Amino acid sequence: MKCIVPLAGADYFKDGKCKGLIDTDSGPLLLSILNSRAWINHLKELIFVVLDSELSRNFSQKYLKKWFPFCKIIYIPATTSGAALSLLSGLANACDINNEPILVDLADIKFSNKFVPYLNNEKFAYAFTFTSKKDCYSYLSIDSNGLVNKAKEKEVISDNASAGVYAFPSCSILLKSIAYSLENPQKVIFKDLFYVCPLFNYLIESNIEVKLKKVHDVIDYKFVE
Repeated sequence: MKCIVPLAGADYFKDGKCKGLIDTDSGPLLLSILNSRAWINHLKELIFVVLDSELSRNFSQKYLKKWFPFCKIIYIPATTSGAALSLLSGLANACDINNEPILVDLADIKFSNKFVPYLNNEKFAYAFTFTSKKDCYSYLSIDSNGLVNKAKEKEVISDNASAGVYAFPSCSILLKSIAYSLENPQKVIFKDLFYVCPLFNYLIESNIEVKLKKVHDVIDYKFVE
């Protein structure tokens, strides 16, 4: 299992400061969040996608490589039309003949959860969620069997708010999800941007099961300056 962390938003490095270095009770924000993930010691690869700049390169070499010596860092020259497209740079390095499961972690929400996906080679996708009704989050609705039947960005279609972590059973399925989004932008974009959560709509239409995994003790750092 591999994990891609897209940090290529224009606001990640702002006014000479890095969001990942915000102080928290358990250390720098990014380190605190990723170390709290139940799967951190089960990853074969950890791949960061960052917007290229002097600040990001300094942060990457001084902190990311120190915190996670085994990580890969992909620098992209310009912002993309959303995190779902920034993922493509990371996927180019994650994909190989093994076509392994892959996590996407936006790394701005901390939570408690003990579940580690794909330890049993399961073929499902997983969305990590918590209870909310705020319209600043992505949402997933479920059917009578408890399976996700719709994913929407910034639209409260249920009380299952995304915690910003998405698990795909293979790299190829994630790639197909991105292609589907590009072919059907009217179904997935929000304010002309491609977000990660709506990628699950491809899986739903392809009858690939998407399951919810509830998380607890949620701390949202998304809007921390």
